[in-house]
Amino acid sequence: MLDEANVGRYRDMLNELGLAYLEAGHLDEAVAAFTRLTSLQPDNASAFQLLGTAYHSAGELDRALVAYERANAITPRAPAYSNIGIIHDARGEFAKAVASYRQAIAIQPKQAATHRNLAESLSGLGRSREAAAEYVMAAALARDAIRVNPADARAHALVGLCEARVGHESLARAAIAEARRLAPNDNEV
Repeated sequence: MLDEANVGRYRDMLNELGLAYLEAGHLDEAVAAFTRLTSLQPDNASAFQLLGTAYHSAGELDRALVAYERANAITPRAPAYSNIGIIHDARGEFAKAVASYRQAIAIQPKQAATHRNLAESLSGLGRSREAAAEYVMAAALARDAIRVNPADARAHALVGLCEARVGHESLARAAIAEARRLAPNDNEV
């Protein structure tokens, strides 16, 4: 029989095991570890967020949505709202995606990628002026990250994408060139 201290260590171990499986791409095992963790801690928003991430990575979007929504019901979380937006966006449900991204931004207003994602969904709705404003915001936030870490290739790439979306070709090309120089083998760049 486990005492409370050992139960706590077991929960920590399940969390670490799930993260290791997730990182290694062993998604069924990650789902199993996070499912067990959520059964032991049904009030752990982080565990439900991670369960959602495992389902999302496995392409089980309906289950991912349920897990992300459960995480938000416990404690509203910007990453969960953002991931819900990504799912809605992928399904072409742009209005739902916009609502989710706005909730994420209300919690964490300085996430450049979330502003970029919001811009993409707004574009999908044909709301080009609002989208342009979000691209400009995303680029500004990415530039803030570059001021902190000039070697952040992904931030440079994000600036390039956003500048391209608002028609600033020379700024986009310069940012992309710097991103490629800094991380020539990074597929996301």
